[in-house]
Amino acid sequence: VTYCMVTATRGPSGREIETVTAAARRIKAEIPGIQLCASLGMLREGQAQALAEAGIDRYNHNLETSPAHFPNIVTTHGIEDRIQTVRSARAAGMEACCGGILGMGEGREDWVDLALLLRELEVESVPLNFLDPRGGTPLAGAERLSPSEALLALAMFRFVHPSADLRVAGG
Repeated sequence: VTYCMVTATRGPSGREIETVTAAARRIKAEIPGIQLCASLGMLREGQAQALAEAGIDRYNHNLETSPAHFPNIVTTHGIEDRIQTVRSARAAGMEACCGGILGMGEGREDWVDLALLLRELEVESVPLNFLDPRGGTPLAGAERLSPSEALLALAMFRFVHPSADLRVAGG
């Protein structure tokens, strides 16, 4: 059984880390064998270690897209900030659940670059989300990937990550 704690923030405050670590300790004490994951945004110095010590087994933090395409999608920070969070989680002893979103105007070479970067980061779980464009959003006009393109992407990610937990979703 796995339970995941999630916040919708750029990164956790000190108080949020205290709340999540207290909850993790209590859950681990009351439910033997449970696996805990967290998705709290970008981590600062010492936060990954605090989460791991409290019993968080896996950290979820998607890169979103390849390094080359990232500035076209995210303008508030660089991809290195996200990569560092994944590295911090791994260094603290947590598994990494890390993937991206396909269909945001990137090319197939971006798929390959993302897949290879995730392999370099040694992630155990790769969530692949296929963009479902929504009106009123910056990517509202994006063309959905065809079923053939989606299958091609999935096959390539499986080839690059033969033993990872490959997850598929729309978003």
